[in-house]
Amino acid sequence: MLWIGGQITTLAIIEGVFLAALANLLVPLLVTSYMLRGRVVVAPPSPEPNAHRAASEFDRNLMFFLGIGCLVAVPVFKT
Repeated sequence: MLWIGGQITTLAIIEGVFLAALANLLVPLLVTSYMLRGRVVVAPPSPEPNAHRAASEFDRNLMFFLGIGCLVAVPVFKT
């Protein structure tokens, strides 16, 4: 309703949150780059190079139906 009435606009929202978003990007980035300065981070070797464990059929179906259930729950809870 606010969009239709012209009370808020996309540009006003972007202008209002741009500096906060920029700060939320730069502060953790600067802290992380300072803490990891000069270090080389290497992933530990896996115990078995070809040890890929495929998800079982139950796991795949569970995640699928939980995802569908969450999507359906949005309008249900909205009403």
